[in-house]
Amino acid sequence: MSARPHLAKAPHISVDTHQQSSLHGFDSKDLQQLEHQLPASLRLQIQGYTKRGRVRGWALAPTSAIQLAYLVWRLKPRQILEFGSGTSTLALALTARFLEREGHSCHILSLDQEWKYADRTRFRLTEANLAPYADVIHIPLQSQEAFGQSIFSYGIDAKQLRQYLQAPVDFAFIDGPASAPLLGRPGSRLGILPLCMNVAATSMHFVLDDSKRSKEQSILKMWSSLQGVEVLEHSKLDRGMSLGLYTAPSANPVD
Repeated sequence: MSARPHLAKAPHISVDTHQQSSLHGFDSKDLQQLEHQLPASLRLQIQGYTKRGRVRGWALAPTSAIQLAYLVWRLKPRQILEFGSGTSTLALALTARFLEREGHSCHILSLDQEWKYADRTRFRLTEANLAPYADVIHIPLQSQEAFGQSIFSYGIDAKQLRQYLQAPVDFAFIDGPASAPLLGRPGSRLGILPLCMNVAATSMHFVLDDSKRSKEQSILKMWSSLQGVEVLEHSKLDRGMSLGLYTAPSANPVD
């Protein structure tokens, strides 16, 4: 992994109370409601790319891509950290490009446990002229411990992660590592949020995909016990998504 400039402290762009409350449409079962709130040009681009074909077998569903884009468009994060690259990376990069045209800078760093999928995502980004908005890096899984459990997760720590970030993380999308037993070493997402918290801005929204699954529901319950973590909303569309917020304790520096 090549070195990047050290993470510099950046101002966090806060979301006012009105905007925060309006996010509660995220948990709506009516997809059309979200589609109509998202700018039409962005919505059509995302729908077009998600219909072109999956980057991997367990790709993000088109409905979930719209939900993800909606959240990023409303929250306007500066630095997105994604776990598990693919269709979601394209949706995020399309949204980042749209935000740039509105005068807001947004960068995505995506981690993938498998080289072939990281490379495939990079190719798709380049093909779509979206490479400037997202960096995809291959991070194999390693044995580690989280919440007293032995797990397999991305073999990178906060110090190493900072080398690839352009700013403290204010939005995290957690769709990896894959937990498929056929991979030989099924990954666990249990340790992902604590890792994100170590590179987070003053506040950071996070989204956990596949939150209908019992394993992810257990993970959310354990994450809720962490200081500064609040689970805000749940969407039951497709495989489920849960939205949460981490607020860093004022006594602790964020970088």
